[in-house]
Amino acid sequence: MLENTELLENPAEYPLESERLSLFMIFLIPFIIGAVSIAALPGANYVVVGIGAVCAAGFAIGSLRGNIVFPPETWLFSGFLMWSSLGFIVARVLSMVATTIFTLLQLYVMVIIIIHFCTSTKAARYLLLAVLTGCFIVGLSAYLSGEYRRVAEVAFEQASGFALNANAFSMILVYASAIVLYFFKTSKTLILKVIFTVGIIGIALLIIASGSRSGFISFVILSVVWFLFSYGREVLNRPGTVIIMFIVLLFGLLILFSSLSNTTMGKRLEQMRGGGYGSASISERRELIQKGVFLILTHPLLGIGMSQFVVVSGYNLYSHNNYIEVFCGAGIPGGILFFSIYLVLWLRLRRLGKIVTDPKSKELVGMAKALLIMIFISNMSVICYYDKLHWIVMAILIGWSYHFERNIKVVIETEPVDNVRTISILPY
Repeated sequence: MLENTELLENPAEYPLESERLSLFMIFLIPFIIGAVSIAALPGANYVVVGIGAVCAAGFAIGSLRGNIVFPPETWLFSGFLMWSSLGFIVARVLSMVATTIFTLLQLYVMVIIIIHFCTSTKAARYLLLAVLTGCFIVGLSAYLSGEYRRVAEVAFEQASGFALNANAFSMILVYASAIVLYFFKTSKTLILKVIFTVGIIGIALLIIASGSRSGFISFVILSVVWFLFSYGREVLNRPGTVIIMFIVLLFGLLILFSSLSNTTMGKRLEQMRGGGYGSASISERRELIQKGVFLILTHPLLGIGMSQFVVVSGYNLYSHNNYIEVFCGAGIPGGILFFSIYLVLWLRLRRLGKIVTDPKSKELVGMAKALLIMIFISNMSVICYYDKLHWIVMAILIGWSYHFERNIKVVIETEPVDNVRTISILPY
């Protein structure tokens, strides 16, 4: 079994991953950059859709060779998509359901394409760089447009950049921070580590400028979980280091919250303790969750139809909660299918974490798990089931982990156990 297998002594002699990249990346990389950065802009979406159509056509032609892979997550996604289509039976506004189902179908095709070509760590790194480039464009747009400066000058101003929405803007930056932390951990030179450190600081400042509590809390959670996966065991073996780091963390938090006090972010975080600007939105979100639970219990099988919460709830608002939106829209069976995608990916990452012993490989698995934990938690305050960036990152994680685990199985089946000593995810 995989769990009891050790790793190849010489990964270069028994390569687990191909260094070759498909020429299809020429189309896939600009599509990802555009989907992340400009898709929300009026008119620009047509450019992204056009590139996506070229990608889909090229993939369809290439698929005639019959080597397409369908990890378990894709079957769960297709099951969720089909079950959600039953929402036409119960929905009040059919056009909204039709738009949502069509969007999900497009995302499904995109996910399959990315998974198919994300066959190695090298491919994953290029795709992650494409995502990071798109995120950088969004962040830069907020700075060049003057939004970042206005946040400090105008009360309750929130930056949104090309995302056109402060919450979406902040979550784009959170995904960017995860990728920057990944490259920081795997970079080998001091100069690169300094560059990525500056990048994290810049991302943190832009998230603060967004004024989004969801983005800020997600960023903090991701940073803490990433640190625990990357350095937790090392720190716990050194009690003195724990004390020093606790003191540094305490002072860091004091400085951070004191600097936030006069910002929109600080005021919105303060309201979470009760009272103050915008405190009504907190109680309103509680009411939305309560209404969502009621709708789930009263429509357990088919739900109320995707995107129908804003219509049926009576609040004329979406729920600000991905769990509520999915379970309300597709019923309990649909919700189980959807969130099983997360569970299957998590279980595969756990298996990989037990198999590999190479430190760099473990860091990659740890980063993926940290990002997935952040997604689990952030789903309580954001809606992402139809979000392009969310599914692009998920597809990269699914494709990379699936192909690597499959390659391990091939190696284990072809190599005697005595020859097996060290397996690394990294192809170098």
